[in-house]
Amino acid sequence: VEDMASPDSCTCRTDEGQLVEGLQEAMLETVIPRGDADRVMVVLGEHRGKV
Repeated sequence: VEDMASPDSCTCRTDEGQLVEGLQEAMLETVIPRGDADRVMVVLGEHRGKV
């Protein structure tokens, strides 16, 4: 997660370095393991499958 644009919307950076804006919490899933460099995967919407 790069930025929280609003309380219910964020901007994330993919493994390829692309910024994806306007993601909502319901569209994301934490990729295990949890730690200092937590990652999320988009599970809904047009960017589904991106990490």
